[in-house]
Amino acid sequence: MEVCIYRPGALGDLLVTLPILQWLLEAKGARITLIASPDWEPVAKGMAHRFVSCEDRTLLPLFSGHPLDLASSPQWICEGGFQFAFLLLRNQDQALEDAFRWISSEVFWIQSRPDALGRGWTYGSDLTSPGEATETVQPGIAGRVNIRDYLFRQLRTLGAIADRPAASWPVISQSPEDSSFVRKSALPALLIHAGSGSEEKNWPIESYWRLASSCVSAGISVFWTIGPADQSRDYLHKNGAVSLGEATQAGNGPSKEDSLSAKIQRLESDMVPQHYTVELPLGELITFLGLFEIMIGNDSGILHLASAMGLRVIALFGKSDPILWAPEGPGGQAIALGSELGFPGEDEVQEALSFIMRKGFR
Repeated sequence: MEVCIYRPGALGDLLVTLPILQWLLEAKGARITLIASPDWEPVAKGMAHRFVSCEDRTLLPLFSGHPLDLASSPQWICEGGFQFAFLLLRNQDQALEDAFRWISSEVFWIQSRPDALGRGWTYGSDLTSPGEATETVQPGIAGRVNIRDYLFRQLRTLGAIADRPAASWPVISQSPEDSSFVRKSALPALLIHAGSGSEEKNWPIESYWRLASSCVSAGISVFWTIGPADQSRDYLHKNGAVSLGEATQAGNGPSKEDSLSAKIQRLESDMVPQHYTVELPLGELITFLGLFEIMIGNDSGILHLASAMGLRVIALFGKSDPILWAPEGPGGQAIALGSELGFPGEDEVQEALSFIMRKGFR
């Protein structure tokens, strides 16, 4: 069965579709073509057999209303077209659905999230069609479900479905970006991702710093992952954090010329507990995340990725809904603190971190 998934949007939006893709692969033996943002290509390639950038020019006919001739179609369209196409969009786009029918026998809209009033929340009953709302639930009211459940329930169009799989990445096995470096155990260190797609979703950087400093004082190094638009960079370096790429230590410290693998191997051999900042392209960041076991951060795509990769994570919420957006991974090792009404206090976060670190490092 050939299936096409169209999922534009942010990294977190892409990752919450994992259970859908996992079920299509495991229960239906589907071959999946995934259309998503080119920014997330390293992640998307671990979720499907084929990745197509949503900015690919061969998609223009679909967006402009011109028919696609399957006989001379782009290479990403399988011979004879797709059996199913799923368009994960916040609002239904009838014109786009009609366009996808040129390349797919059946096309379905999956509502990618409930609207601002809570319409689209469904629970306690089956959906009769994709995106159908059976009940209106205001934000903050009990009965809501995680976004992965919300999306998964809309697959009733493919027949009866058992319990959905827990989100896990990768779905399709990928070769590591740097295959020369394979770890057998996690680094005894803490990862922090203090950024997100919105400043208002970020726990105060000062609170993160105090939390991280208590770990350094206890002999545990802290690695801060920083994105291109992260505003925490200056604060961290002003307070003494050292860039991993520029760190130099006596003896076995990493140097600017080292590969990522060499930096980590040499750093681990003589690690001095301190704060390190790490800025990597997404493909290398995936490799880097795989070296760790514990991460704490805001509601963000990177935290969703870490959780799906099997890291134990603590997600801090203050503006978004933790019921809807809590991260998930194999083994249920994610803790969500706070709510859309306010962030958790420092003591609560410290207690959760102490609890999760008591299990030690593998």
